[in-house]
Amino acid sequence: MNKTMMLSLLLAIAGCASEPVALHYYLLDQGTETVPSPKAQTKPIVLELPLLPGYLQQDGLVMEVAPHELRVSRQHLWAQNPSEGIEAALRRELNHNLSKYQVVAAHAPTAEQAKLRLRVEVVHFLIGHDGKVHLEANYWLTGSDGNNVDSGKGLYSLPLQEDGYRHAVAQMRALVSQLGNQIAQKIESR
Repeated sequence: MNKTMMLSLLLAIAGCASEPVALHYYLLDQGTETVPSPKAQTKPIVLELPLLPGYLQQDGLVMEVAPHELRVSRQHLWAQNPSEGIEAALRRELNHNLSKYQVVAAHAPTAEQAKLRLRVEVVHFLIGHDGKVHLEANYWLTGSDGNNVDSGKGLYSLPLQEDGYRHAVAQMRALVSQLGNQIAQKIESR
């Protein structure tokens, strides 16, 4: 047997012997909390899918490893489209905090009756190199005519008190809750 064939065979055997890389999937909204049933006098608000920056439009969790340098994990992945996960978590949070309105997805049957629409633009949503998770978002509440009714901006961060992506995702969910609380307070004060 020549040396090249022998080397190829050894490399093939070594490749088979190594363990496959374990993939870990994370949900931003676990759907474990019950959403209150809409009250009789609530008005629907349509929550559109959030707009995400390009670096978040993929499955891997994003970590800032240095200022202006991001790394996308290939082992730690979102279990659902990040925009859909943020939308579901934000809708759950808003419905928990609003008394006069019921926030619905754009595809919900009651969406056609809504006189208000909520658009959210996520500017940043990542694990920072500073030991914190960060969320920066802009939001607009528009009427059925498309005119701006209200708008705002949220900038949030929480420290990571434990190592690991599981804790980071839990803290990221808490940031979405903070954004939802801010938006709900603004809507309720109208």
